[in-house]
Amino acid sequence: MKTLNLLPIDSYFTLSIKSWHPYVKTKGVYEDGWCTQSCILAFKITCEMRLTLLVEFPGWQTVKLQKMKVVGKSTTVHDSLIQGTSKIEIDLFPGDQQVRLNASETFEMPSPDSRRCALRILEVEFSQIE
Repeated sequence: MKTLNLLPIDSYFTLSIKSWHPYVKTKGVYEDGWCTQSCILAFKITCEMRLTLLVEFPGWQTVKLQKMKVVGKSTTVHDSLIQGTSKIEIDLFPGDQQVRLNASETFEMPSPDSRRCALRILEVEFSQIE
């Protein structure tokens, strides 16, 4: 995924799913924030930044524990999500970034939605590391 046409992120940003463009490109993330088992966020940063994802692992589905692996250019974070909302943080270096989220489980969305999802991204936050 190329980040050539994206605006660079150079300071504190909090982005909702509806305000990602023109800063973040995604693959495996639906317009409503629900994610497939493996998804990618691509963006460009100009300084060392901490990416914080506010995610939902809903209580209405049957999977009780979601193991996550979040892979950045030079950092890997392992996390376990329980039902509810959680924050996942990863520190990143300047330049083009592709952050991959890999989940251990998927679940079927309630009818009439037939998608298989792993979690929902509610918010993406970038903050400078000092």
